[in-house]
Amino acid sequence: MDIYKSTNQEKKAGLVSLVLCIFFFFIVFVTQVIISTKIIFNSFNIHSIFLGCLSQLQLLISVMLVIKGGNKGYKLEVILNSLSIFASIILTVSFDFTCAIQIFISSMLIFMSCILLYHHMNTIQSTADAMYKKAITDDLTGLVNHKNFVLNIDDIIKQASNDTAFSIVFIDIDNFKRINDTLGHQVGDNFLIETVRNMLKVISPGDTLGRMGGDEFALLVPGNQNDTDLYRYVHRISEVVAVPFLCQNKEYNVTASFGIARFPKDGRTASDVIHQADMAMYRAKSLGKNKILFFDDQMQNALEKRMQLENALQKALGKNEMYLEYQPQYSVSDKSVRGYEALIRWNSSQLGIVSPSNFIGVAEETGTMISIGEWVIKTACEDFGKIKANENRVNNTKTIIAINISTVQLNDPGFIDFVENILKNTGMEASCLEFEVTERICELPQDTIIKVLSEIRRLGIRISLDDFGTGSSSLNNLRKLPLNSLKIDTSFTRSLIAAPRDGSLIKPLIEMAHDLKLQVIAEGVEKVEELELLKSYGCDFAQGFLFGHSGPINKL
Repeated sequence: MDIYKSTNQEKKAGLVSLVLCIFFFFIVFVTQVIISTKIIFNSFNIHSIFLGCLSQLQLLISVMLVIKGGNKGYKLEVILNSLSIFASIILTVSFDFTCAIQIFISSMLIFMSCILLYHHMNTIQSTADAMYKKAITDDLTGLVNHKNFVLNIDDIIKQASNDTAFSIVFIDIDNFKRINDTLGHQVGDNFLIETVRNMLKVISPGDTLGRMGGDEFALLVPGNQNDTDLYRYVHRISEVVAVPFLCQNKEYNVTASFGIARFPKDGRTASDVIHQADMAMYRAKSLGKNKILFFDDQMQNALEKRMQLENALQKALGKNEMYLEYQPQYSVSDKSVRGYEALIRWNSSQLGIVSPSNFIGVAEETGTMISIGEWVIKTACEDFGKIKANENRVNNTKTIIAINISTVQLNDPGFIDFVENILKNTGMEASCLEFEVTERICELPQDTIIKVLSEIRRLGIRISLDDFGTGSSSLNNLRKLPLNSLKIDTSFTRSLIAAPRDGSLIKPLIEMAHDLKLQVIAEGVEKVEELELLKSYGCDFAQGFLFGHSGPINKL
């Protein structure tokens, strides 16, 4: 690979240089022969002076051949100087020995000098090629890098005609950070290498796949394909990305989100088209990931709102905009208070009241969930003192506080230490604390999640599996996880009356949980009829508007 791409004009100029060098070399060579045969210049001193000058000129021409001609020039230099050496040997026999030997020695020196020069230039070229390759390719995957990918698109646009069209597909691996955090960066790198290898199996030869950084890739698809064909093509790529990744005899399933933008429909510059494809991909992730979306104008507004939400969320804790409300849980059998679930609320000075369903996912994706989750645990444990004081005034029962814990928090190496310090600093009784986790924990490596949950149980904290029945947990997982209770999702509770056939699933769920020595909490209980059915099914606890809405600590 040459350092610079040669144009046609540069190639013609190089050829002219080679021809001129050969011509002048022969002129010098013939002159040397004439002088050596003493056809002219009988004086020995004049002979030596002219031969020395001609040797210098011969060296200069040979060097120019090597420098200008590269490999071809080097071969020509070897041939020409070999002829010069051979001629000097003949002259030694036929004519003046002194002059001929002078030509022989100078030709040999020139010959050796050019060999050294050529090999030195090769070393420099090899280093330059390696540096150039490093500058335009990604070290890990060998794909073109971000800079070179953009330059390729710029070149296409600069040479574009009226019928030029292409598509950019932005690809982002979903939850790749989880692989890095749980399995290590080396495994993460191996995963990316294998993913690229799989993608290249289905990517057309004329298309260009580049790595934009981290777990983001971009695909350049020349031509004006219709939406259906392009979607099918990208869907094949999504299928190979989803091929299970094998590590330490365990399979890990990963998906990807795809955003597609077209030239010239969605943008007239490389940066515009890439930006729109990135925006479509970002939208695909925000809608639940593992999706393929084409760019449209509405995405710009959605992205602006998302960015506004992210910026406001980062400042929410510092501006004291977050607060907790508590919803009571009651015993189904005697309607006594079991405890309270802490529910986070956000009243943004910029956006107003923001639902947890709108900002929790954003907090998990942007990394702010760790600080928000720590604030929730700390605040709930501090509030427990007030609940305990009220509890002692009213009755002697021992209530609990349930706190929702994100998988992001469970995956944080410092989570257990943080919880231990909170218990110590606030005086919170571990037995009065319950962590609610969702079925998304089953997406994490099983040995990792069992270890973390076991550490939580070691502290004396209860663990409840929230929204049971809506995720990916299995009976086998339930047997292995160190749980205390299950929370049946609201959708099941509502089906008790609205869709009795579906509601009948609750009874075997409760029986199964009891067989596993787990207590059962039903969410979303709003009607007396629902409560009576739950009671007949043996449900232990209930939570919902029938017993009360969530409220601040001073209203409990």
